[in-house]
Amino acid sequence: MNEIEHKDSLDNLIGETIKNVILSEDDEEITFETDAHKYIYDAFGDCCSNSWIENIEDLDNLIGKKVQKIEVNHISRDAEGDHECLDVMSYDIYTEKGICKIDFRNSSNGYYGGNLELRLIEVKKGLENNEAETEEEDYVKEILKELKGCTILMVKCEYINQETSEITFDTDKGKLIFKVESHCCGQPGELVNIFFGIKEQ
Repeated sequence: MNEIEHKDSLDNLIGETIKNVILSEDDEEITFETDAHKYIYDAFGDCCSNSWIENIEDLDNLIGKKVQKIEVNHISRDAEGDHECLDVMSYDIYTEKGICKIDFRNSSNGYYGGNLELRLIEVKKGLENNEAETEEEDYVKEILKELKGCTILMVKCEYINQETSEITFDTDKGKLIFKVESHCCGQPGELVNIFFGIKEQ
């Protein structure tokens, strides 16, 4: 699997077997590791709000299991303690063993919200570029043209904002960094810049 796609939920994990889950000390970042990928999600809060991961329930239902489906449940939205408005949400991850719940919180004045937002995918497994599974979009064709004859060692995709991504390919011939801008209304992305050509090591 070499296709990298932005998701506002955890749908990238569907079909993956999760080997490890890491929650950051500040409870604002969660990492899912598989044999080939590392998915890093941020607890994102809109302007003037704060988001965090409250708890992970039944993690043993997830580790070593393949993700079948994911549901996002909005449980409540009320004033609570020091929070003017507290959103309580659950990301329910289904496997053949059961459900693992990611308990998510967002605190705001009631006009804002939050979600788990994919920030980075690392592709750890070495792949020949002709094994990549990608959609037939123009920018993908341009990237594959540049990567012709290279062995891909690692891929990193960093989301600058909802419209712009940077994709870095470490190859046996050097490093290649692409900047891709997406369009609205589901239109294909556009390759707007190549930061560095492939350089001999």
